[in-house]
Amino acid sequence: MLLRLTLAATLLLMLSFPAIRAAVDLGISSRFGFFLLF
Repeated sequence: MLLRLTLAATLLLMLSFPAIRAAVDLGISSRFGFFLLF
């Protein structure tokens, strides 16, 4: 039961990690664009 829960959590984390990284990259790039604009 616990093993299955851990496996599901790991899979979910692996699936959501690229989305989180993309959001962070987007936030950083938009912040740099904001600095370049002003």
